[in-house]
Amino acid sequence: MSLVIALPLAERPKNSRLAQAEKGLGARRAESSRPTAGDALRRARSAFESWLRNTLRLAGDGAWGAGGLDFPRAAIEAELAGSQFGAAGIEARPLYGELAYHLARLDALAGTRRRPSAAFGDLRNRVVDAALEILSLFSALEAERAALMAALDPLTGLGGRRALEDCLQQEWSRMQREGRPCAVALLDIDRFKEINDRHGHLSGDQVLTRFAALLRANLRSYDGVFRYGGEEFVLCLPGVHAPVAKRLVDRIREAAGRAAFATATGKPLRISFSAGVAELAAAASPTQTLEFADGALYRAKAEGRNRVYLAAAAAQSEQPAG
Repeated sequence: MSLVIALPLAERPKNSRLAQAEKGLGARRAESSRPTAGDALRRARSAFESWLRNTLRLAGDGAWGAGGLDFPRAAIEAELAGSQFGAAGIEARPLYGELAYHLARLDALAGTRRRPSAAFGDLRNRVVDAALEILSLFSALEAERAALMAALDPLTGLGGRRALEDCLQQEWSRMQREGRPCAVALLDIDRFKEINDRHGHLSGDQVLTRFAALLRANLRSYDGVFRYGGEEFVLCLPGVHAPVAKRLVDRIREAAGRAAFATATGKPLRISFSAGVAELAAAASPTQTLEFADGALYRAKAEGRNRVYLAAAAAQSEQPAG
């Protein structure tokens, strides 16, 4: 059904919950005056607030119809599904689950058919209370997103160390809880200092930016890609064991070898990288897993570069990939 404004705001009966919700909406309108195109989280909140604004006008008069209130849950959830912080490599956040629960609860309340006037006030207050909870969760998600964005590397746009720690900790907890594997790869561009020395630091920055884009283009949308420092990068690969991850990293290594990296002078450059791969395990912390990957990377560098090694003892007999 279409929502119709029953009364202007000035004529609405006073209600503390309504006033609180209106205040939250007003603050949000001032906060979001600057457009942020492509922000799925912003669009999801905007769709919810548009519905809530109309609902508050109807609720002030007890005027919604016999069919309840059309709640755009599917549209909101579709937007939320596209705002999973892909740049930071985080597949899902606990707050999303909580928000999904409250959206479903509000959807059920909004579909309640018209009640006798004696029961309408209670239903209205339950709808508004649920809406306030959702507004609070949207604010928490936006704060979390801002914190993650602050953790991004400004040059490449990839997650930095703080975002990496969050991702690894989450996947480690999921591995313990669900038994879901997760591989970690530490990549290091070979002879990067020579690139800076021969072509200049601007060219070095261009190589790093292009390399970051190449990594993202060759991974799944929910894989984590992070700049670990300097010319080092970390991949967090949920759902795969280390040997599968090794094959994936080898394919990326081959793609990097075929790519032409532009320099500040306009002269194309070829690069290679070495990598070490490890797997999260209950017996080792995420930090220790990174250390295992680093050990495998060190071996790859020592044995000729442009190759990928597994950290697992069972992989010691494998031949170099390069």
